[in-house]
Amino acid sequence: MEDAGGTKKKSLNFTWKQFHFPLSESLFKADNVDPNEWFLIYRIKWSIKAIYTIIYIQLGAFITTLVLMFKMYVLGVNMHVSSIADERYHKPVLTFATFIISISTFFLVFALRHLVLRGYYSPKYQRFMFIRGNVLLPWKVRKLIVAPGLPKPTPNTFSNALLPNFQIKSAKAYINEKNFFFPAYFNVMCGFSDPGGLQNIKFDPDLLFSNELKALK
Repeated sequence: MEDAGGTKKKSLNFTWKQFHFPLSESLFKADNVDPNEWFLIYRIKWSIKAIYTIIYIQLGAFITTLVLMFKMYVLGVNMHVSSIADERYHKPVLTFATFIISISTFFLVFALRHLVLRGYYSPKYQRFMFIRGNVLLPWKVRKLIVAPGLPKPTPNTFSNALLPNFQIKSAKAYINEKNFFFPAYFNVMCGFSDPGGLQNIKFDPDLLFSNELKALK
């Protein structure tokens, strides 16, 4: 795009995309990872900023309902002004809403703590580094460095359907095979193949990720 004076402007679409899906250079800096020793090989196809926004809205709703519950049950404050409304109706409705919001808030926070946002691989150290979020300090990340073959899939049962699908020693993580740029990295992580086969894989993570996003449309 160009303005009347001929000056080029970035399109709104490009700016919005870069805001939600920054380039790998920014990710290396945010994760404090050396790009000379690590390759970006895994990335979720969701906007991290949108995920945090949803969680904080959920936390706000959770805190609001707790305050209302405290006023109603502890302080005895009527939560309505209409003389026709029945307090016996409002209390169970608010209690049920608080229960639902509490369960969903707990699950969202639990999921973010175990969700792998990005993954790196180092040919030098032959190690994987997985990046997980931090609810209390969103500008900081939690790193999990593991050797090939160490992550073990959890049993695929009904009771484990919503739980992390990989066990890494004492830690658990949600890892989606489809978020690896190449299946070979997933196979090495699980111990199915030798790390030596990764030496010849060369790619542009930004180009691959952009193409994957387009394929989702």
